[in-house]
Amino acid sequence: MLIRITRTSQSLTLALLLVVGLTPMAMAQQPTTTPSAPPVNNGEMDNFSQFLLNHPNVANQLKQNPSLINDPNFQAQHPQLQTFLKNHPGAAQQAQADPTRFVNETRAFMGQGKEITRGQAARTDQFLDNHPDIAQQLRKDPSLIDNKQYLAQHPDLQQYLNNHPDIRKEWQEHPDAFERREARYEKNNDLDVTHRQLARTDEFLDNHPEVAQQLRKDPSLIDNKQYLANHPDLQEYLNNHPDIRKDWKQHPEAFERREAQFERSNDLDVSRGQLARTDQFLDNHPDTAKQLRKDPSLIDNKQFMANHPDLQEYLKNHPEIKQEWKNHPEKFYHREEQYSINHPNKTQKAKSPQSKNQHKAK
Repeated sequence: MLIRITRTSQSLTLALLLVVGLTPMAMAQQPTTTPSAPPVNNGEMDNFSQFLLNHPNVANQLKQNPSLINDPNFQAQHPQLQTFLKNHPGAAQQAQADPTRFVNETRAFMGQGKEITRGQAARTDQFLDNHPDIAQQLRKDPSLIDNKQYLAQHPDLQQYLNNHPDIRKEWQEHPDAFERREARYEKNNDLDVTHRQLARTDEFLDNHPEVAQQLRKDPSLIDNKQYLANHPDLQEYLNNHPDIRKDWKQHPEAFERREAQFERSNDLDVSRGQLARTDQFLDNHPDTAKQLRKDPSLIDNKQFMANHPDLQEYLKNHPEIKQEWKNHPEKFYHREEQYSINHPNKTQKAKSPQSKNQHKAK
């Protein structure tokens, strides 16, 4: 009996030694474990959050299934995502390593900032452009927006927030998110687009309200071949204006915002009759028109007015035009310019009296 126990003990001991001895070998033969995912940094989350905000359809699908971000078929169906990952290798690496973590942490990073609309960002950007000191201070410390003493010292900001309670709420509840959104708006709004290009585009969109509505919901459609094929007027417009086509396709979000901003800033109390008369005057005074095109503020320059008595007399005879033109020279001139674009046959009307005289002479 004792011998059996001893042998059994020896067998158990031998077995234990074999297991312990073989374990390192077995572990050595196993494949190496996947390295831990790289940390998700704020820069990539900021970039990806902007992408998700601009592509709500992609955002909704990734919310349901984050692993789709690495699915080749899904990327092929959403080339904008494919382009984003290609242009942001850091984000692509983090998404590849742990898609669920990358998508969820980005969404958490966005926080309540998703409630900030482009219109709010545009209005705030304009306010900050007009108040550079406030802009600089808030970018250094966004929490100042909720500082009563700071607001009391900056009545313009306090009044702006009082006039825009929706902006006030978002800005005060999520100062960092709001400041990031406004900063992105300003950065993306920096395009090489002229007022004439914007005037043409604004006119086209006014004449095609369905296209305008669809592009405002999803500006990336401007680079969608199927969408363009279904909207031949838009395709023809882009073909006829390759400079506009280039900027619009390269920066769809920024271009759409710039056009929307142009439309808002073009809101003056000027009638068509006033624009027609001003347009005819400028057609008859091309040198004056050329100088004002370069610098619309000349309309409020006493020396310039003294050197152009015809312009001075025109404004004297039309005080309502004089008021709008002097108060808002940039806007007024751009509105007149847009009128000129929208009425290509205006020169014939302007020359009609001369034509009648020639006809009488005959």
